[in-house]
Amino acid sequence: MKKRLVIVLLCLCGFLNLLNADVFKYIHVKGDKFRIIAEVTEKVYINGKFSYNYEALNKITAEVMEVKKGAGYINAVFQTADRTYGDIGSYSLTEELGSAFWRDEQGRCRINPHYFRPIVRNIPIFPEQDIRPGFTWSAPAQELHDFRRPYGIDDPYIIPFTVHYTYLGDTEMDGKKISQFKIEYSFEQEVSGIKPVDPEVPFPVKIAAKVSQVYNWDKEIGNVHSYTDSFYEVYLLNTGDYYEFVGTSKGELFTASHLDRKKTVEDINKDIEKNQLKDVTVEEGEKGVKLTLKNIQFQPDSFELLPSEKQKLQKIAQILKKYPNRDIEIDGHAAKIGSDELGMILSKNRAKAVGDYLLSIGATTADKMIIVGKGATEPIADNSTEAGRIKNRRVEITILEN
Repeated sequence: MKKRLVIVLLCLCGFLNLLNADVFKYIHVKGDKFRIIAEVTEKVYINGKFSYNYEALNKITAEVMEVKKGAGYINAVFQTADRTYGDIGSYSLTEELGSAFWRDEQGRCRINPHYFRPIVRNIPIFPEQDIRPGFTWSAPAQELHDFRRPYGIDDPYIIPFTVHYTYLGDTEMDGKKISQFKIEYSFEQEVSGIKPVDPEVPFPVKIAAKVSQVYNWDKEIGNVHSYTDSFYEVYLLNTGDYYEFVGTSKGELFTASHLDRKKTVEDINKDIEKNQLKDVTVEEGEKGVKLTLKNIQFQPDSFELLPSEKQKLQKIAQILKKYPNRDIEIDGHAAKIGSDELGMILSKNRAKAVGDYLLSIGATTADKMIIVGKGATEPIADNSTEAGRIKNRRVEITILEN
């Protein structure tokens, strides 16, 4: 009798384990748009001594262009922006790179070798069988290093390594059941084939890294929900010097609903007329809906906005608050006077002054705003006349489609 009871209980436990088992896979739907926003805080050490803090915002906007046998062809734009450590103001764009790749249901990516993004590839890769909490597995991945600017090396340098996964089980986030995984990897790689254009420039001969991550997965949409991680990376140079990067990051995925650009322009035009906003226009732009602020005025020899401009921005903030789930890009433009470098700095500082003020009055949040300085590269009028230069000195605020 006891033996039979044990057998029944074992069968019941096995059945319950099957009920608790899950299959994880990416779900690709043609036309789906999403973005991932990640904030990074990092300390940099040189030869064991603290050098500086670094704070960055990484933003990926992506669209599934095609689906075949469950795999998705994804077109993406990767933006990196930074700000002074401890600053609560806006992030300024430092780099924007495009990429396109196929990703299958398990997470394996197939990408043209000339792309520099994504930096970390094939994480996560899910097993094809059912798994239960406590299940562990390993899979190959890659980390790409971009040596163009420091060393003048045109090709991506790719380091392969093995990732170790543990399925932790489910939790609740944002009112949804979210599955959690622990992801860990480390590597120590001798670097070969690095030949800087300038022979006097030091270059890495060894790279090592250790990463620990909690990865939150949304089974309903078949994509990441969010993640947090801690990382340590070290570059040993041919000179014997070494650089250490120690930090944390957190990221979250947001799905992008359709932006009715025509209606949005009509609604904002009504607000412009109602608030009697002078020198402000709105139109459909390449990335979304663009508000243009003409000839922004500052205090003499500074980037402190005049009181009249702050009053104008207070009204614009009320417009932006109507689109709380949209990211915002603020582009600064300058007239063609003096050097290109000076114009770029001037345009960036003007855009940042506008962005920082909008943040200070709650128009949006820093993780949803990026500042771009465009200098005199996109004139809309003749720079040889004062009237034309006034038109070119402008700030554009774009409510982004994705």
